[in-house]
Amino acid sequence: MGSICISSLGGKATALVLFLALSLPASTGDTLHSEAEPLRQWIVDNVELIPEYHVDADMRWFYNQTCDYFRTHYFIESTIKIELLLLAIKERGLVGCTFEVTPGMGQTPRNVFFDPMDIHYAWIPFLEGRFGSIEGQMGIDHRCFHEVDRKDFPTVYWNELFLAAQSTSYRYKPFWQSNAHELKSFRDRFGWRVQWGYFLREFGNVKPSNINFENHRVHETNLHLRYLLERSERLGAAILTEATVGFWRDLSGPMPIEEGYWRLELSPEATVLNTRHGWVFFFLFTLDDIPSVPGAAEGRYAGTMQPRFSRNKLIQFGVRMFM
Repeated sequence: MGSICISSLGGKATALVLFLALSLPASTGDTLHSEAEPLRQWIVDNVELIPEYHVDADMRWFYNQTCDYFRTHYFIESTIKIELLLLAIKERGLVGCTFEVTPGMGQTPRNVFFDPMDIHYAWIPFLEGRFGSIEGQMGIDHRCFHEVDRKDFPTVYWNELFLAAQSTSYRYKPFWQSNAHELKSFRDRFGWRVQWGYFLREFGNVKPSNINFENHRVHETNLHLRYLLERSERLGAAILTEATVGFWRDLSGPMPIEEGYWRLELSPEATVLNTRHGWVFFFLFTLDDIPSVPGAAEGRYAGTMQPRFSRNKLIQFGVRMFM
């Protein structure tokens, strides 16, 4: 008798458990669905994946090499830059990243005419806010400088924390695709960007040499200005100037070096335009005063100081494609 009562209770309990198991998730799911619906709709209405991308690539040739180092290292150089805006919120807040690679070729006198010398990489994650005609950015510029099949200099890399403001016409495509009849004033013809950066030496518990290695820059300010001289439906002409000032600190040698550095670049540009892309033909002249750095202990520049990061008085002719 007792066993029958237990069996009966067990059956009722099992039925009750099954009912709750089947009914509660459904009701809870409906509640969660109804609560999540406004959030889902807000995301659909306000969030966009990969709303923009910007690509440019160039090839340039160097002239007016004034020293042996320049003659050996600066012959041809190219840069490929890909900027992806990964996420946009209400078309005002954006998350993006830029990848950049620059291989350089030099010449070995009486031996190799096209000699791969070095390659530089950059990866730049950033946040961007858009406020009318001005855009603001903050991010980290990670760059590294490597040699190709040689050990003349140590590898250099840094992580620069930066803040920047720029016009909506700073990037190549928005600048060159402005319609001529919209250029109503002197100000409308400018594309500009101003940036201040601090080169990190430490970050939490990360080993300092993983944050900054063989880099002596402390902080840096950069101003970029491009002015549109003339524009027709398919052709355009502009002039670009870029100025950089910074502070250099090298405590590795017997005598500490602390000094400022600067660079000034001037570049006339002529552009052929299409609906989706354009071609820029440019001339670039550089003046700078950037400290020389020592060669590696076992390389061909051992015991000497060389202008590894300088391009003083170099002249470049090149072509750039953007889209």
